[in-house]
Amino acid sequence: MTTESLPSSGFYLFDLTGEVLACVNDPSLTSDFLIREMSEEAPSLGFIERLENPPEFNDISPEAGLKALVFSPVSNTSQIEGNVSL
Repeated sequence: MTTESLPSSGFYLFDLTGEVLACVNDPSLTSDFLIREMSEEAPSLGFIERLENPPEFNDISPEAGLKALVFSPVSNTSQIEGNVSL
């Protein structure tokens, strides 16, 4: 990784090819909450997809159960545009 490809903040949790798996299992919090929070707290990351829950985490409503969302640096999200699903 070259310094030319790094954001100017100087603090990096992973390189620009990394991904983040963010999860929440609170019935009162939706996927939209997690996407909104990530956009505020980590604006350089874009939402990629929501992973399907295994049968062990089956719930009455998908938004009431486990929500496992994948995020990637914004520069990588343009490569898979149209692949986003909730």
